[in-house]
Amino acid sequence: SDVYKRQFLSFNTDGGNIGSADSVDNSAGHLDLAQSELGAFPSSPIITAGSTVTRTADSLVRAGTGFSSRWNADEMTIRVPVFDSPGIGIRTIWQAEDPSDPAGNRYVIYTDGTDLKFKIVEGGVATCEIIIGTITPRADHSVVVAWAVDDVAGSIDGNPEVTSGDTAGSLPSVGQRRIGASSTADEELYGHVPYDNWYIRRMPNVAALAS
Repeated sequence: SDVYKRQFLSFNTDGGNIGSADSVDNSAGHLDLAQSELGAFPSSPIITAGSTVTRTADSLVRAGTGFSSRWNADEMTIRVPVFDSPGIGIRTIWQAEDPSDPAGNRYVIYTDGTDLKFKIVEGGVATCEIIIGTITPRADHSVVVAWAVDDVAGSIDGNPEVTSGDTAGSLPSVGQRRIGASSTADEELYGHVPYDNWYIRRMPNVAALAS
């Protein structure tokens, strides 16, 4: 039959390998476009009965020990691939923020039109803001930013790093990371960030990391 049906298999993993084979009444089949799930059932469908159900928005926030165990308050380097950013308006790519004051204390990588920028905000004041380079709308880019007190650098696609000091002589305290959006409405990325790499040092080879 040419009818498409969504089904699922439930099984355990052994030694890191995932696989399944079965034959019933001399019949056989194959599984395409497999999607692994943390749990016994597929997460995408929402089973309803008699009324609609609103799906909870996906969360791209890392908080708690998942954040604090990877964060160095004195110096950091972040590498973020950015795919398909539109290059229109202000679009937040990556932000580390104070959960109680996300706009007032944060580190943010974002685009302003086609300008790629990095900003540090402490106590509601931008203590550092640099233009790292220019993006091509709907293209793929690699972005790296690194910082310590009075020592900030950024690079896009391996281009020579842009450096700056900061005006505070200190760094803001933050407690969570957010991807693709900020605490301000209408600053969503409308692009893709497949992952982010964290280094708990202000790495010296920022341009090489971005290449």
